Amino acid sequence: MANKPETDYIKLYQDLHSQEADYGTSGSNYFDEVCLVIDYLKPKSVLDYGCGKAVLIKQLQEKYPDIQFYGYDPAIPERAKMPIDRADLVINTDVLEHIPEKQLPDVIKKISELSPRVFFGVHHALAYTLLSNGENAHCTVKPVFWYYHLLEKHFPNLTVLQGRESYLHTILTFPVKPHFIKSYETIMEHKNEKIMAELQKNIETLNTKYLETKQSLDVFMNSSKQLQDKTNERFVHTENAIQDLVRDNKRKRYFRFLGLKIKIHRITKD
Repeated sequence: MANKPETDYIKLYQDLHSQEADYGTSGSNYFDEVCLVIDYLKPKSVLDYGCGKAVLIKQLQEKYPDIQFYGYDPAIPERAKMPIDRADLVINTDVLEHIPEKQLPDVIKKISELSPRVFFGVHHALAYTLLSNGENAHCTVKPVFWYYHLLEKHFPNLTVLQGRESYLHTILTFPVKPHFIKSYETIMEHKNEKIMAELQKNIETLNTKYLETKQSLDVFMNSSKQLQDKTNERFVHTENAIQDLVRDNKRKRYFRFLGLKIKIHRITKD
């Protein structure tokens, strides 16, 4: 029995990038956290490993014009070649879950050879997006402790921080001081407040749409009832008219029969 050919995930992700304009832009969601790390470490070179459409790189370049930023992503043809051998800091956001589980150890090893200081943003849930072969775009969905054990083989100092959602975590491969963690938590609080405000706004929008829909439905139902009443009224009127017509027809037929009977009687009598 022939072995099943391995799925070419890079090709699948290339297709996804070309088909969906917004795909590969989620790195920008980590802008504040990455800026905190850059301000803390003060690197001269930063590599975004799995940069997608490089939205995060462009944002960082605007804020830190004196830092050299590089992007690598095998699913983006113009960035498929590794641009540098070493970097002061590597950013890796929403990437590991897109890599098949058996390939992850080699990828982690490669990242560790690029820099001992890495910002990992890991995602622990399925994606909304599907690949063209029907598989979920997140082909490796694992809990944070699974990633921790995978990373600690190459990085001796790991710091795990809760992300802006319950299914997101930040894993840093370098030690940080308490004031850094406090600043990070403040950023998360602000993001959570923003998320809650957006959620509240969406709820209010949905409530407004619900009331508008209900109002429209009430108007429709009222109009429908009025139409039904008119239809019933017309039906009753038509039914009465038909009954009157039938009675009138019967009456005419009776009188016609009665006249014929009288005529026959007269003829007989004569």
